[in-house]
Order: sequence, then structure tokens, then C-alpha cells
Amino acid sequence: MSVMADEFDCPSQDRVVLALLAFITPILAGVFLPWWSVLWLIVSLLFAMAIIALAGYPKIARHLPEPLLLLLIAFGFQLWGEVSGWLGFFVGLFILLFGCVHLLLWVNFLDLGNPRVQHNLDLRFQGTRPALAVAPRTSYCPQHSTAWLATSVDGFAWAVDARVAKGLRTSIDRWSPRVIAQDVVDDSLVPCASSSIVNPAVQEAHCRGEIDASGHLIFTSPQGDHMLRGEPVGVEPGYSLWLDDQPSGLLLEQGASVLWRDDGEALVCRARAESQPVEEIATWLWQASSGWRPLDVSWQSLDDEPQVEWRAPSRLEGERLVYDAWLRPSTDRPSTAACPLKLCIELDGDQAERVSLLLPAMQGGVQPCLKLLRKSRDGRRHAFSCMIGDWQLPGLWCLDQLTSDCGRYLALTAFAEAPAVVHRLAVADVLARRLIFLEQAFLIAGLDTFQEGVITLQQITGRQAAVGAGGLPRLEAQAPAADQADAFVAQGRLQYRSVRVAVDPWSLRPIPDWRVQSGPVPASALGDYVLPAPDGRDAAWLFGLDGAEVEVAAQAPGGACVLTASGCALADLAPSLIWSTDGRYLALTRRVAGADGAAWYLLVLDTHEHTLRHSDQPLEQSPCLQAFDETGLHVAGAAQVAELITLQVLLALPRQMLIRSGDIWLPAEQLSDAVHWLRLDREHLQSWQSLT
Repeated sequence: MSVMADEFDCPSQDRVVLALLAFITPILAGVFLPWWSVLWLIVSLLFAMAIIALAGYPKIARHLPEPLLLLLIAFGFQLWGEVSGWLGFFVGLFILLFGCVHLLLWVNFLDLGNPRVQHNLDLRFQGTRPALAVAPRTSYCPQHSTAWLATSVDGFAWAVDARVAKGLRTSIDRWSPRVIAQDVVDDSLVPCASSSIVNPAVQEAHCRGEIDASGHLIFTSPQGDHMLRGEPVGVEPGYSLWLDDQPSGLLLEQGASVLWRDDGEALVCRARAESQPVEEIATWLWQASSGWRPLDVSWQSLDDEPQVEWRAPSRLEGERLVYDAWLRPSTDRPSTAACPLKLCIELDGDQAERVSLLLPAMQGGVQPCLKLLRKSRDGRRHAFSCMIGDWQLPGLWCLDQLTSDCGRYLALTAFAEAPAVVHRLAVADVLARRLIFLEQAFLIAGLDTFQEGVITLQQITGRQAAVGAGGLPRLEAQAPAADQADAFVAQGRLQYRSVRVAVDPWSLRPIPDWRVQSGPVPASALGDYVLPAPDGRDAAWLFGLDGAEVEVAAQAPGGACVLTASGCALADLAPSLIWSTDGRYLALTRRVAGADGAAWYLLVLDTHEHTLRHSDQPLEQSPCLQAFDETGLHVAGAAQVAELITLQVLLALPRQMLIRSGDIWLPAEQLSDAVHWLRLDREHLQSWQSLT
């Protein structure tokens, strides 16, 4: 171990002096300055902390709460002396508690909490976990076995399991809480002092790291021209880095790895300067031509795009650093699986144009590449150029993209400059080299899946209002036109709708999120559907069946809504419904959950007189309305035994009048939701509305 020279001790002495000044100065100021000056100083420090943090220097702002706390303590003692007696004591105590609580709230509001540094016992060597299973002491050292313990001259404690001929040798580094495992080829009980341990996984992916007889961590370049040496540093877990016997001034954490370039003339590691605190770890680059320099974080995920998560660099290729990354959707919309990709950062050149994203390879082995060009004017999304193999796509594109399960198509969203938001969907056919756009434009929140030729995406329909029961989407406001929607989207609380788009050979075709139902609907059915009347002059649209309220598998979903082409609207319904043969009456069911389980009740809607009849007698469990003819309503329960309810009995049920609001007829108890019913997209009911 090398001896640190005197110049390396100077930064530590300076930090001690600065720490003493930071401790003494606030106390003296709080005690001897006039109370109004101290109060002004406290307020100024609070505002200075906020300005520094918002300006992008949180590291400097984190040093202000400690002297501010000392200033509050001294200020409390000064007020105690100014106001004598018990009153002064309580005044000083109140000022101290009041100031400390508000200082804590202010620090949390500015997100200036110190990062939590964990020093757990992590079984790693060069950043990779060894194949070592830690067993309890009772199983590792049973009654009839023997274990030997020895200490080598380089500071390692060794234990050998003698239960097998080829024992497991374990070393424990006394300089840091690490455990390294290696198989013993012979039966030697005490390892030699010059033992070296190499992790094959680290050796292949990152570096050739080994520990020499002196306890130094050695990283040798692939060509053997350069050597990086890590020397253990006192009680602090880490290594002081020396490159070719020259000090670098950096500290490498235990378990960290070093990434060499193939020619050995450059390396990258996660380290910190010796004069910096533990949390100030950065990525450092060394090049034989230019020396050491820190690498700036040149990627930042924005609000209106998926999040790119990356960890340590995986490859150093020429003048490009490659990270293994994942593309995850934003957290304020329904989540989908993460997409793997490569984050590539050019080490030289313009920082705004040196970031690119490599997507998984597609059919024919071509690999899409998104190259970062700029941010939007409002700073909420990035603009990329896209190249698939040697095919350069025209225009600018957003980060949100999906590759089809067959690998032939790449779904993209076109970049829209503020005040517009993303509203154009395109698909690139890599085999035909054809770019297809969707004709319909709507606000696109993100792409979810691309399977079997169908793209599933999330459309922004409006802003959420007060949440209520049932499947009716309650909107405070509908989404505006896409070319002026940036302020609307930035306010949040957005309502989404799942949209499916089919990829045809020459076009993109939206798929309705409902089906046309022709036969009886079981009580366990899911999904939206439209049930036309037998005479074709009316239709009932049932929506909101997502199964969210299903408690057990045997129960049917509920909470759906029904809107007829004639304008009658009802909520909180079960999926089974049926028209009478003349198209006037619509029989429906409602599931009501109670302490003894769920019960189904019958409703009859008269679309001509706009009345609703209720039955007080529950139906059989999971009823299915099978037919509604001149004789009456045929209902089958879970036992599939049909029951006839005559038309006379149905018409004798208690009824209530529906109330008109706009062109919608609603029960009185649902009039508060009239505005939400009126905002529904009823375009698919127009063909039946023209006949009513």
C-alpha cells in the first residue's frame, strides 16, 4: 500500500476548517446580531436555498440547511435573553420548534434530502455477484465436519470446507465488507499469499480485474499497454485509482467495474473525485490522448414521452459509449411492458446531437436508430430522426415507438411542435420500404402493444372530473384540437381511451372498441357491444364492462352503462339485455351486491314513452335474457331453466318517468351526470338514429 503524500492531506484539513467555520459563524451571528437582522438573515437564506436549488445546483443548496438550523438555535437563545423569565424561555422554544419544522418542510419541498447511502454486505466482485450460496452456520459447519480458518499476509481471512475433497475456499477482504469465492483445486488448507481471483463474467464483459498479493485491485487493458491500480483507502470502502503509476485523484467504490475500449487506449468507470462527498459519483472517461474528464449526463426523459432507464455502461466502441437501457411508459397512464434498447452517447461532438437510441433488430437484420435532434419549444418531448438500416425516414419523430411481433413493421408517432401535441400515427414497412399514415388525427398519449397486425394505443379524450361509480367516463372538459392542446395536456388529470388500429397492406384502419351483438348475452359477458332492435329502428350501446367489479369467478360483471339510439340512458347495469320484437321495450338487468351476496333485478325500458319499470323481486343467479316476444320475457338462470314473465306482469311493474336533458333521457337520480352523457362520442349510433 502506498503512503499518501502531504499534498493529499490538504483537502481534508481545508474541509475541517470550513466545517468549524460553518458551525461557529451561524451561532455567533444568531447571538450577537440584532434580532431583526437575524430574522432577515434567516428569510434570506431560505430564499437563497430555493433559488440555488431551482437554478440547477442542488449540491450547493444541500449545504445550507445545517448552518440555518444552527442560526435558528442561536436565535432562540437570543430571544430567551431578550424576553426574561419563563416567557422568554417559551418564546425561544416556540421560535426554535417553529423554525425547525418549517425548515424541514422547506427542504423536503425542494427535494434536498441527502441521498441514502447504504453499506450493506453485498456479495459482489468487480460489480458481479459470484455463484456463492450463503448457508446458515448450522448447515455449513455440521457436527461431524471440520472447517479451517487462516489469515494470509495480504489481509484476507480464509475458510475451507473440508467435507469434500475439492473444498470451497472463501476469502473475506478486511478492507471492505466483501466475500469472494473460488474453488480449491488441491487439498491445501492455507492459500498462498500471491493468490489472484478473476471473475470470468467481469473479464468478458468489462475488464480483467484481479487482486495481487498486496491487496491492490488491478485492471489491465486488453492489449496490456496500460494498467489501472486500485489501492485500498483506510476505513472507507473503496480504492484510490492510479493509472500507469500516476495518481488520478479518483476513488473507485468497492464492487464497481472498469470498462476498457478494445484497443486499450480508453476506459470508463463510475468514480468520484477524492475531494467530493460519497454521493457525488460520476462517470469518468480516460483517453490516452486527452486524459481524465467527467462525462455529463446528456439524456433526460421529458414529461410527454416514455421514460428511458439505464444503468452502468456496457460497451465502449470507438468514440461512442453504449448503455443497456429500457423504454418504459409514463406512470400517469396504463402501464405496459418495458422495451429493451441501447442508449448510445458520442464522446465528442455537439452534445445536442450526440445521443442516439438503437432499437431491437427487425426482419432482415435491419436495426432502427433514433437520433436525438432537439427538444420541443415547451420542453415536453424530444424530436428524433429515424433510420432503419440504410432507409432514412422523412420528417421528425417522437420517442414512443413499437416493433410488431412479426418484426416487419415499426409503429411511430410523428413529432408535433408546441402548441400542438402528438396526434399522427405512422407505420414503417421495412420489407416494402413504405411509410403508412393513419388518416384520423387524435391526441395520442402513448403506444401500448403491436401484436397480430393490430396496434393498441391510448387516446386522450379529456380531463377527469369527480370520480363516480359505473363505466360512464366523467370528463371535466373534452380534449381540444390537437394543434392547440399543449396547455391542456400539461395540466394533467387526463382521461384515456384504448384505441386499436389494424395495419392493412396500404392503409391503417381503426377498429371499433365494440361489437355488434345478434344473440342473447350471458351474465358473464365482457366487452362493449351494440344490440340492434329487431325492426332496425333503434339500437342499445352497452359500454364500461371491464370486469373491474368482479369479486369471484362465478359472479358476473356489473356497473355498465346503456345508451340507446333513441336517446335513453341508464347506468349501473349488468351485461344481459334484450329487445322486444316490436323494438319498443328493452329488458335489462342490474346486479346489486349485498351482505349475502349479489342479487339480480329486472328493469324494463319503454323507449317510446321514456319510462323505466323496476322489479322488486330478484331473478335467479346470473340470469340470461333469452327472448322477448308476444308471450313475454324468457329468462334462464344459472341452471339453464327458462322462466316466462308475461308481458302483463312486466307492464304492471312500478314505473318512473325519465327526464330529458338536451337530447338524452335520464332517471332523476342520474341527472347530475347529464353533461357527461352528452359528451359521449355517439357517432357509431348515427345509422340507427336516422331511423328513429
